Amino acid sequence: MFALIGVLIIANPLTQYLAQQEEIRQAKSELAIAKERVETLEEEKALWSDPVFIQAQARERLGFVMPGQTLYIAKDPKQGDATTRLNKRTEEVNRLRREKTPFFVTGWDSLVIAGQVGERANPQNTPILNDSPEPEAPAPESPTTESTPPESTPTQDPQQEFQQ
Repeated sequence: MFALIGVLIIANPLTQYLAQQEEIRQAKSELAIAKERVETLEEEKALWSDPVFIQAQARERLGFVMPGQTLYIAKDPKQGDATTRLNKRTEEVNRLRREKTPFFVTGWDSLVIAGQVGERANPQNTPILNDSPEPEAPAPESPTTESTPPESTPTQDPQQEFQQ
């Protein structure tokens, strides 16, 4: 009976002690990671104070050249040209955007589209990156102060009037 009471008395402080030791280990590991990060940042800061390093970075990142030098740019045929990379990136961004759209938004959009006449490619007006420019739609007509109503103008297409 005394042994059971002794175990119960010691168990709670022992678990608290072990939990505190684990917290101390975690704090020390976080401190070590932070110190390593500070060291790398200080090294980078020292590099950026060197004018030769700054010139090298300007040449590499921005394509700067010194007066009298000629800049040559070599393309990697494996990566393709800029248009191909842009098209791949556009497809990737649009695919990720569609994946992140909740199912109920997609369902609601399908209901909205089903109730409309004509074509509506982007019901939520979500920005879609296009690699090829599409023909621009005519700007919506602004209200005018003319005395004739817009329906009576002979130049307006009946199909456009129906879609509006």
